[in-house]
Amino acid sequence: MKFCIVALLLCMAIGHAQSPVAGPKFEVASIRLSDCDFSKFAGRGSSPGRINLKCAHLRDLIQQAYGRFRFNPLRDQVTGGPGWLDSDFYDIVAKADSEASRTQMAGPMMQTLLEDRFRLKIHREPKEVPVYELTVGKGGSKLQPARGGNCIVPDPDHPPAPQAPGYVPIRSCGGRYETGHGFDMYDATVANLCEALSFKMDRDVIDKTGIQGKFAIHVEINPDNVGTGAVVPAASGGSNDAGPPAASDPRSMLADLLHDIQKTNEGVLGPALQQQLGLKIESGKGPGETIVIDHIERPTQN
Repeated sequence: MKFCIVALLLCMAIGHAQSPVAGPKFEVASIRLSDCDFSKFAGRGSSPGRINLKCAHLRDLIQQAYGRFRFNPLRDQVTGGPGWLDSDFYDIVAKADSEASRTQMAGPMMQTLLEDRFRLKIHREPKEVPVYELTVGKGGSKLQPARGGNCIVPDPDHPPAPQAPGYVPIRSCGGRYETGHGFDMYDATVANLCEALSFKMDRDVIDKTGIQGKFAIHVEINPDNVGTGAVVPAASGGSNDAGPPAASDPRSMLADLLHDIQKTNEGVLGPALQQQLGLKIESGKGPGETIVIDHIERPTQN
């Protein structure tokens, strides 16, 4: 009897191994080497059931598919792989079932595409990383309550239709909108603010305020505040304890530009947040993760 049970379990295990559950896939995908200018951001477009990527860099696609998408070549979020990984850029057009959402296409379906066409294999390594911590200043928070009614809850899978010229643009609740001399946010949580600040700096900003609720956020940026030292430096060096990529890196032009922008942002955002919102940014350490490439191959183009 025991032999029969063991044999049955073995057969079930073999059957399961031979018939893995297939992940969501694009119906058809075209992948071609791109002759793009690597100093520009990768073009990204999507419509129901379709993505169209121009000048796409594989490290960015891997970060988007397997982690959080926040383009930043200074963070080394995806490591490993051969040299061509940083010199090849691709134009990718992929068509999916019309029911596929943008979230599905950018995440699980892109994972399957990378694994099928590039033979990608990865593993994840947790690590402690430099972060910025957002805390309440000595004078207390100056955040203003949300007014309500001036934004819509965003749905990435169903974006609003373009408005006719002359109409006031629709604002998404929690989004960041540049004003040319600062930025505005509508019905935003402190977590939304941290996400917006993370795009402007070379580290993630972590909410340590304990503040709940939604707020109308308006920040004026004063360039005269550069270098006032409002952002407390880490004891062990700069962001991620590393400088900009070497000049031989094909993305070094963009990385150098981004590095300069972010360092400027750090110098002006700290004083602005403290004076206008009663919030303070300090250097710290927090949990992070690196995606390590174990294997990848150039795809057969079509």
